[in-house]
Amino acid sequence: MVRPARHSIGDTRRAQRVRRRRLVRPLQLVPPVRRPPAPGVALISALLLVALATATAVYISTQSSLRLRAATEQQALVQAQASARAGIDFGRWALRDDAVRDAANPHAVDALTEPWAQALPPFPVEGGSVTGLVNDAQARINLNNAGLSHSPFDAQVLQSLLTQLHLDPALANAVTDWVDGDDQATLPGGAEDLAYLAMTPARRAANRPLLDVDELLSVRGFTPAMVEALRPFVTALPVHTPVNVNTASPEVLAVLFGIGSNDSEALVTTRALQPFTDQADLLERGPPTLAKILQGAAAGTAVTTRALPAFSNDWAVTSHYFQIDARASYGQVQYGLSALVRRDNSATFPALLAQRRIVF
Repeated sequence: MVRPARHSIGDTRRAQRVRRRRLVRPLQLVPPVRRPPAPGVALISALLLVALATATAVYISTQSSLRLRAATEQQALVQAQASARAGIDFGRWALRDDAVRDAANPHAVDALTEPWAQALPPFPVEGGSVTGLVNDAQARINLNNAGLSHSPFDAQVLQSLLTQLHLDPALANAVTDWVDGDDQATLPGGAEDLAYLAMTPARRAANRPLLDVDELLSVRGFTPAMVEALRPFVTALPVHTPVNVNTASPEVLAVLFGIGSNDSEALVTTRALQPFTDQADLLERGPPTLAKILQGAAAGTAVTTRALPAFSNDWAVTSHYFQIDARASYGQVQYGLSALVRRDNSATFPALLAQRRIVF
C-alpha cells in the first residue's frame, strides 16, 4: 500500500503564493478611441449661443423700453392733471371777472352770450393742450327742489319732464322721498326705509339732497337707461335753486312754464338777440301763452291746472351754481375734470364744492 506523500506547512504556503501570482495579472489600460467630431456640431453650438445672446438682449431692451414708456406716460399724466386743474381755475377766474363787471350793473344777467359761457379753444401748453367750458348748472332742473321745498310746483315740473321723456311721472315722488327728511312715503310711487330695506341689496332712504345725478341709480324705480335719458335736463344742487331762463334749453323751458315746444323755441330765439332782464321783460317779449301764465302767477290766478311759477324762486335771470369742465391732452394721455362751483355776486373767488374725474 502506497501512502501519500506528506507535505509540510511551509510547502503548502509556497504553493498558495504561487497560485496567487498566477491569478493576479497586471492591469492593462486601454487608451480611449478618439473619434473625429461630427460635422456641424460646432456650428449648431455657435448658433445656439448667438440665439441665447440675442434673446437676452431683446428682453433687456424690451424691459427698458417698457420702463421708459411707463415713466413717460406717468410724467404726461402728472402734467395733464396739473393742466386740467389749471383749466378749472381758469373757469373760476372767468366767473369772478363776470361778477365784478355785474356788480356795477343793476340789470345784470347771466346769459350764454357772455364771455364766461364761451368754450376755451385748445390752448397750447408745453407738450400738450388744454380746453375748457363753463356750463350754467341752473340751466337744468334741480332734482333736489321737490324734496327740499315740498312745493307742488317743483313736483309738477319733475313729473312733466318725466312725462315728456316717456317715463313714469310717479318716479318724481320716489326722488322726493329720497331727499326729504321724513319717513312718510309720497304716493303714488314714493318709497321710504321700509321699501328700501326689502330690496336687494338692502339700504335706507338717504333723507338728504342728491349729491350727483348718478345717485338716481340708488332710488327705487330708476334704471341706467332712465338716468341717461334725464341727464341732459337735470342737475343735483345742494339747495333749492330757480332755473335761469337765459341759459335753459327749450325742453327745460317747456316743462318749467307748461308751454309747448313752439313757444319754448321762440323764447330761445328771442333771448339770443337780447337776454331777459326780469319778469317784466319776459312778459313783454315772451310768447302770449307764457305772458298769460306769468300774469296769472303774479295775480295769484291760475290759468292752468298746474301750480304757477314764481319769479326768483322758481325761475330767474341770474345764476349762482356753475359746472366747469376741463380737458388736458399730452401725447396719448388725456385727463379731464368736472367741478361744481358756487359764485356769489361779488368779487370773491367762486367756491369749489365738488370735483370728479371725467372718463373719456
